[in-house]
Amino acid sequence: MKRRRKRSNPALPTRIYQYTRALLCAYVAIFLAITSATISASPDQTDANDMTQQRIQITRFDDVVAHISNADAIDQARFAKIAIALMIATYETELENAAVDAPGASENEQRWRAGTRLYIDRLERIAASIHAASMVRIIQEVHGAIRLIIDGEQVMLSAPRPSNQSSFEQSIAENVCRMAFCPRRGTTVEERAAERSAALTSSWVFAQKSPPRYLSSDGLQCLFEDNRHLILKKNACVNLVYEIRLLKEAIATLRVNGKIIDWQHLHIDTNGPGNPAKVTYRSNGSFIRLHLPHLRRAKAVWRDAIPWIKATLQGRNSSYVIKLPAQLVYLAS
Repeated sequence: MKRRRKRSNPALPTRIYQYTRALLCAYVAIFLAITSATISASPDQTDANDMTQQRIQITRFDDVVAHISNADAIDQARFAKIAIALMIATYETELENAAVDAPGASENEQRWRAGTRLYIDRLERIAASIHAASMVRIIQEVHGAIRLIIDGEQVMLSAPRPSNQSSFEQSIAENVCRMAFCPRRGTTVEERAAERSAALTSSWVFAQKSPPRYLSSDGLQCLFEDNRHLILKKNACVNLVYEIRLLKEAIATLRVNGKIIDWQHLHIDTNGPGNPAKVTYRSNGSFIRLHLPHLRRAKAVWRDAIPWIKATLQGRNSSYVIKLPAQLVYLAS
């Protein structure tokens, strides 16, 4: 009696291979997803001064914007007129180079040309309306883009192509500096904060039945409990408001460099006397280090300063009253 040989299934090895390969791919995909999430969530330690130096070495546009933002209404109106005139010329050149009127132009190209022409017409109308008394606001957006508000009309300073944005901004800076002196700003956030503080005016305010106040023209002011030791109180106030401005400059630098500020997780830690403070600005632990010897002693002061920082970064006028108890005055001095 012959034994029947068991027949093998030729498709079985192929199925096993396919199953094993699919399982392996799944494991790799999971590993890559976990690794990517870990990397994206990892803290980012940044030196704000280094970022500022890199930004200034690339272009003077930020310097010009900072200078014009603190200039008078006439210079701001000139800046807006020059910037929009350059935008008009840039978009006109884009239309000419596109040559969409040539035979065979697609419907999308014709629609783009019509929309671009309408946009140029709008820019020309806004430029023609600008005069010395125009209300101009210059706002730096989260990622460094500049938005102009001219008598209620809003214009983003942008080139037709993102790849030409840097040369477009450089052209604005060069043209503006031909009609006005454009000083170069400091190369560190400390120098920028010092320059901004030096350009401000400060004064005492005394009133009957009211505690004394020491206020600055940028809206920061200190409120004291009484009239004793006013020199110490003034020194404490000057130190704290400078460090608030320093914090603002650092945050502005982070935003220009594409960093997202998580305001709810903004926190200032200390590492002992004389050491730079660790300023955390993201929920994932990303941080910078700043010299904040006085502000880091006063959590309530810097926490309550956040609305003022956010408002001024958006180009809005704002005020912040710092209530300094006597103990903080003597510590800060």
